[in-house]
Amino acid sequence: MYCHVVSAVKTMQHHHVDWLPALRMYRGVFLVILFIFLLGVNTYGWRSSGVNHVLIFELDPRHHLAHQEFMEVFCDLLYCRDVRNRFFLFRFGF
Repeated sequence: MYCHVVSAVKTMQHHHVDWLPALRMYRGVFLVILFIFLLGVNTYGWRSSGVNHVLIFELDPRHHLAHQEFMEVFCDLLYCRDVRNRFFLFRFGF
């Protein structure tokens, strides 16, 4: 991911791209992805410290997500966001 950002910044020096529409389009999606990531981190912390979050939040004990599943959803959504960002960049000829 880091190398994609560096290559985008280097090619951005030669092209003028208005980033404000892309920022407005993707900030809501980013907040949802960030929320799912932080929920996975919290679930991992609760399980490692012995907090019974299933009982506290009155979740169904048979059908609730573990922290690994939250991280899987996070990675899938992050991948989809990365693909959309690439389509946005390729529209300008990067």
